[in-house]
Amino acid sequence: MEFHGPLSFSGITDCPLGNLSNLYDLKLAGQEMNHEFLTGIDQVAQLKQLSIQTNLMELETLNFLTSATSLQILTLSGSEEIDDQILRNFLETQTGLYQLQLTNFPRITGEVLPTFDKFHNLYRLSFRECPQLGNKIALLPNLPTLGRLELVNCGLNGLPLANLAEQTSLKWINLSANELSGMELDLIREQLPNTAVFSADE
Repeated sequence: MEFHGPLSFSGITDCPLGNLSNLYDLKLAGQEMNHEFLTGIDQVAQLKQLSIQTNLMELETLNFLTSATSLQILTLSGSEEIDDQILRNFLETQTGLYQLQLTNFPRITGEVLPTFDKFHNLYRLSFRECPQLGNKIALLPNLPTLGRLELVNCGLNGLPLANLAEQTSLKWINLSANELSGMELDLIREQLPNTAVFSADE
């Protein structure tokens, strides 16, 4: 089920969604979607796929979503409030994810990456508009199930190539909107001969 803003009702419980017992896939998009709107999702523990696209992702929202223990696909965007420690604590409750996309989290850095050592089923990992990640991408552990990696506008310049070469299961990587030269991208391709390396800047 999908809802797109502006969302005029005050919370999930005030709309028909609050009465759905077999809710497994939920996509929400809207401006300033605060935690009071979201905490009415009584079915959060059974959700398999959740997407929240907003310009206001609050700490209370992440705390509430720690109850979403069945998630396989998660997309979150929009937070100047969430830092490394907050995100690490949240990710430790979501280690069963198959796909994770995080967009516009300007305060997080590469210090969150060691947490992914506990993710044994993760196939797709996406960071977009997370400019503080930088070259601490070297902290990303080897993930034998990782097939797709996106690091778009993440402040990369002169990637630690040896670390990326450890991701031998990668089929595709997107390095757009970073300060990487054509020579550096070619070197990544040499390190990962079985991986399609894409950059919109070429």
